[in-house]
Amino acid sequence: MDAQGIEIDEDAVRKCVSRGVSVYHGDMLEGMEMFDDDEFDCVVLSQTLQQALEPVRVVEEMLRVGKVGIISFPNFAHWRSRLRLLFSGRAPVTSTLPYTWYETPNLRVITVRDFYGFCKERDLRIADSMFFTPTYVRLPSFLANLFASIAIFVVERRN
Repeated sequence: MDAQGIEIDEDAVRKCVSRGVSVYHGDMLEGMEMFDDDEFDCVVLSQTLQQALEPVRVVEEMLRVGKVGIISFPNFAHWRSRLRLLFSGRAPVTSTLPYTWYETPNLRVITVRDFYGFCKERDLRIADSMFFTPTYVRLPSFLANLFASIAIFVVERRN
């Protein structure tokens, strides 16, 4: 199995290299431009979409270079985040979203329901999905928007 990583954080690049993982040090869009169409069977975007400056382009590129994309992100609609915002009037800080608003790398607020809408608007096929609580208990999809802290989607282009 061949793998190729793209990472912007220098410390993370060093860790990848020390483990023998080939990695491009730089922006994910620049890194994906180096690859041909359908060069990979699968492209993984792990808890990064909410930090992307151009999330639509990131998803388009990952599905250009890969046949399948696996996208995970923190669900900002989790009930604890909602309650913290409701009762404190402040941006929530949770175990899944551990940053204050001024320190967070997150640029986007993504919910499970938002991502379903995104895929429908972009005519992407959701091949599978998984949703987990903060303690990694798997949830059925009908509970995901309110109770999942992490969402994982397997998406494909429609042909």
